[in-house]
Amino acid sequence: MVIMRRAYPPKPGPGDRIAVLSPAAGVPAIFPHVYELGLNRLRDAYGVVPVEYPTTRQLDASAADRARDIHAAFADPSIAAVIASIGGEDQITVIPHLDGDLLRASPKPFFGYSDNTNLLNFLHFHGIVGYHGGSVMVHLGRFGRTHPDTMASLRAALFSSGWYDLTSASVWKNTPAQKREYAEEQRAAILRALSAYAPDAMAVFNVDFGHTDPQLILPYGGDMRIDGPNQTIAVRY
Repeated sequence: MVIMRRAYPPKPGPGDRIAVLSPAAGVPAIFPHVYELGLNRLRDAYGVVPVEYPTTRQLDASAADRARDIHAAFADPSIAAVIASIGGEDQITVIPHLDGDLLRASPKPFFGYSDNTNLLNFLHFHGIVGYHGGSVMVHLGRFGRTHPDTMASLRAALFSSGWYDLTSASVWKNTPAQKREYAEEQRAAILRALSAYAPDAMAVFNVDFGHTDPQLILPYGGDMRIDGPNQTIAVRY
């Protein structure tokens, strides 16, 4: 497949309507209190208007129905961006139902990670820069205080279009010794493989993206600057 010329979609602003979809799994149906908390934070912290679709709270929705909601959200001119409620495990079955021409005709910022990487990759191949990160139920729906690094990165990715420096978390929770040992073994194995097969490659470790807390947003298919000697990473949202 040939990757089409990529473009950053237009960004929303405060007061705009944001589609909240469940293209991976309708988990809001199981934990509505967590989902509602995430919706409230979208409204209160970012000033946007969440808009739900038929399968957003529908458990076991068909792949075709979930694809239909994606099409509807992208085609609706009143929707400024799209964010996933949470991840899942079978989004790859949704991809064959998607119309790339329809999505490319009305590009919008899409936020999601985990299983939603399938949709991010589809958008990438059709020339639309997406955003790896953001989850209504996981990071916005957490009880207590949200992590300030997560909220700042999501705000910048949602509303701005410039460069953003990714910074290391200032506070780390205590990690069990067994997990630390496992992580150190993984790191050593990666470095051994790189040393053998790609000795000139630069390895990046300990970046807070994906299944992390805090979680920093990455532009999927967008621009990044990685400075190895100075150990800095900047992304263009």
